Amino acid sequence: MDDSEIQRRVNELDAAVTRDGAKLEIFMDADDGCCHLIGNRKGYLRAGIEMLRAAVVPLNEKQEIIPIDASYLADKKSVSIRSLRRREDFDTARAHSHGPGWQAKFYVLAWLAIFVLILILGFVGFADVMGWLSRKSL
Repeated sequence: MDDSEIQRRVNELDAAVTRDGAKLEIFMDADDGCCHLIGNRKGYLRAGIEMLRAAVVPLNEKQEIIPIDASYLADKKSVSIRSLRRREDFDTARAHSHGPGWQAKFYVLAWLAIFVLILILGFVGFADVMGWLSRKSL
């Protein structure tokens, strides 16, 4: 099946399943870091249609952000999706785009700050002890 046939079928599905009443929300579990999808039948169908559209929408050579708006599926309480991206070099792109997360960076910076603080306190303590010893010997 070629892209034009898929596009035709996606358009048929799009016309058959209206957007009104479609809900699909994404919730992040703070305890285990997992996502939960909660939706109604129409929401799952519409999400599938939007994902199919993302696979066949024409993109130019440099473009990777897909011009599809699926924000109608979720309300304000759900995790928002900033963009849909399509990359054919997925493994390479994923390796370069996902460096350490903000939590890992925070922990590295926190440990670095603690290390610097210990060095400063150690230097101040050493200088204080040396000053005390020099006063004691006089």
